[in-house]
Amino acid sequence: MKSSILVLALALSCLGLRAQEPEKAPAMTRDDIRAAEGRLMTNIRQLTYEGLRAGEGYFSADGTRMIFQSERDEKNPFYQIYLMDLDTGDLRRLSPGFGKTTCAWIHPNGKLALYASTHEDPEALVKMKAELDFRASGQQRRYAWDYDETFDIYSHDLDSGEVINLTNVRGYDAEGSYSPDGKWIAFASNRHAYTEPLSVEDRQRFEVDRSLFMDIYLMKADGSEVRRLTTARGYDGGPFFSADSSKICWRRFTEDGVRAEVWTMNVDGSDQRQITRIGAMSWAPTFHPSGQYLIFATNKHGFANFELYLVDAQGHGEPVRVTWTDKFDGLPTFTSDGKKVSWTSQRTPNGQSQIFIADWNHEAALALLKEGRNGQKTAPTEDRGQAHAVESPALSPLEALGQAVAIETVPAITVDDLEAHIGLLASDATAGRFTGSEGELLASLYVSTRMKQLGLDVATELIRPAPAVPDTGHDAKGNTLTAADSPLVAHAPDSVAIDHVLAFDWSIAGGHGSQAMKGVGHNVVGILRSDAKEKLPAIVIGAHMDHLGTGGVGAAYSRSTGEDQLKTHYGADDNASGVSALLEVAQYLVDLKKKGKLDVDRDIWFCAWSGEELGLLGSNDLVKEVWEKAGKPDDLRGVFAAYLNMDMVGRLESKVIMQGIGSSSIWRREIERRNAPIGLPMSLSDDVHLPTDTMSFYLRGVPILAAFTGAHGDYHRHTDTAEKLNYEGMRDIARFMGLMARGLAASDEAPDYIKVERKQTESASARQGIYLGTVPDYAEAPIPGLQLSGVSAGGPAEKAGLKGGDIIVELAGEKVTDIHSYMAAFGKLEIGKAAKVKVVRDKETIELEIVPGTR
Repeated sequence: MKSSILVLALALSCLGLRAQEPEKAPAMTRDDIRAAEGRLMTNIRQLTYEGLRAGEGYFSADGTRMIFQSERDEKNPFYQIYLMDLDTGDLRRLSPGFGKTTCAWIHPNGKLALYASTHEDPEALVKMKAELDFRASGQQRRYAWDYDETFDIYSHDLDSGEVINLTNVRGYDAEGSYSPDGKWIAFASNRHAYTEPLSVEDRQRFEVDRSLFMDIYLMKADGSEVRRLTTARGYDGGPFFSADSSKICWRRFTEDGVRAEVWTMNVDGSDQRQITRIGAMSWAPTFHPSGQYLIFATNKHGFANFELYLVDAQGHGEPVRVTWTDKFDGLPTFTSDGKKVSWTSQRTPNGQSQIFIADWNHEAALALLKEGRNGQKTAPTEDRGQAHAVESPALSPLEALGQAVAIETVPAITVDDLEAHIGLLASDATAGRFTGSEGELLASLYVSTRMKQLGLDVATELIRPAPAVPDTGHDAKGNTLTAADSPLVAHAPDSVAIDHVLAFDWSIAGGHGSQAMKGVGHNVVGILRSDAKEKLPAIVIGAHMDHLGTGGVGAAYSRSTGEDQLKTHYGADDNASGVSALLEVAQYLVDLKKKGKLDVDRDIWFCAWSGEELGLLGSNDLVKEVWEKAGKPDDLRGVFAAYLNMDMVGRLESKVIMQGIGSSSIWRREIERRNAPIGLPMSLSDDVHLPTDTMSFYLRGVPILAAFTGAHGDYHRHTDTAEKLNYEGMRDIARFMGLMARGLAASDEAPDYIKVERKQTESASARQGIYLGTVPDYAEAPIPGLQLSGVSAGGPAEKAGLKGGDIIVELAGEKVTDIHSYMAAFGKLEIGKAAKVKVVRDKETIELEIVPGTR
């Protein structure tokens, strides 16, 4: 991960941590993670959603309210303080709305709250504007907590709204909390560095690092009787009281800022003792109300991977791990009865920090801590799969990959080989194969390795060469992650090939409840080369490899409900079945060529796509690049003779549906011939406008044929699992498609192409929304505007003269810079009323007239 992710996460903690690279825990499957976290937490749910980010949520004494900080005001780029009623969901902002705020707490009487703020800084509005202007310029900088010397701690009357400055001295005063008896406030401050004489060296260091002189202070709840409790060099901060108000816990950084540990002391500052000795960044501790243990966060498993841990209040025994989800989990707190826990986490679909809440199992915590004191194991990660299956431990993703590619398959298309492919593609290891995820990369490495084993070449003539090491994904800000960030590539077995993996950048606008995002996906392309000197256009056979993943953005596309949306969506039928069949067809045809039984003048391309579920992103990317490298012809029939597709071929019951028959006049004839030795029951469909990767080819003038065994109740649900597949049916479909590819490759005559208009319905119950027939290319356009990957045959866009590759820059008099402005302009169109549309085509601006229709 990029270091900026950690720095962003730690903004919630009022920290300025330095980079390091501690120990990393072994990878876990999603089921392992659920089981491990379920030892101590149940009913995990996200509590805050609004705004850019939120965090540091703390309960009221009666557990009915939470006070937290969030960045959710477009006019203020800094955190403000909010109070949420947990019974009704009512929310109000407590802080003034300008300046910076952080670190809030509710008085045990429920009538007061405290928080730190800079709203009395004369430069507060100037600083806000400067930050807003900086962001508006499109620039980015690493987030770093600035320890603004104008931070003061304020008391806020929740009834009257009266706000009183309790500190009102120069220096950073923040990170405050009330004692449970309501008498005291503990806080962090570097005020003494502004008033005490410092050596020249210390003054210079302080100007660079204002956290160096941070210490814990105590004052009465009204701001009086301020006293300093710690004096050690290094950042002391984040103080919280024990339930009986007798002790304070906090975290202390080493003077160089590299490590932090958890400490406790009596409320008067005596008996200061170090509780943890992990040697990483361990911080944000708080007591459980029982006083028997503390919960804290540490990054011992990876620089940006903060996880929650428990530690005995006396520091005895080994700490016990609580969370197991990648990225940031920190800033935990309990309700006063100890039955619930909340924390700040980046386990959100967009990777931004929000507050989560769960039921807490105190008895299980005590039992695990006891095991740790007795020297027994408390962390199932060290014995992977304990939570999943004790007798048959789950493999790490790399172990699963290594074992899967070691399985020998035979040239014939067999049930055993299909089961072997499905065993990896629809497993916990690939975790639902969401585009850009580690699971999708694992699947692509498996497919590429199989293609390499068969001796297929990677595409290099018409598309970019495969990178030596592909990019592997994106972080929460959309920054591309390289293979160095991915243990799947960096530590892949020698037997694993990556040179068939083609990384592609992608971005999508929000839809289906998801948020706009971008990242890196992975297509896999292998080519069976013809030996002919003058080759005819190639045959392409493909299947999409991606699915919905595990929770996150993919959950928005799920047909499961409730908590089931967060489960792994294995996609055994959709579309591990198609990819498995693709690999079997490839091995069958390679074997024919080796035996001299496939003497053809056409190359055969085998393509496993990613990004299909997000909008045909992977197939569109490759087709677009081929089109550009071929000189942007009107169509791609000079490059590809036909495209065969297998999408959901694993649930054969009564018939296999062959779609796209209307795209060429030869299909019925070819199907009759090639199915004769197989005997599949079939239903033929003329429809060519299919919601799968065929569209990327058909819109470029390539005839298509798609095999499909039909919809079922497990479609886009977590229940689409491997044991429900009809492997004999998959075998027969793969044999049929192999014969189709063989026949097409061996023929000197390419299938003709028929352009079919999209059917319009006049039914009163049909949708009457405006229809243009544009197919957006969700990749970023080279200039501001909305680029089209194609237009639907017979649609208004085609009739108006729009083409794939056009960049719409104006529609109905409104400027178009992206998908959002396009949709805004789209809303002004009227059915049947002509509107002007401006497009940039080959650097030339063209004005056309389009007449919107209806679907």
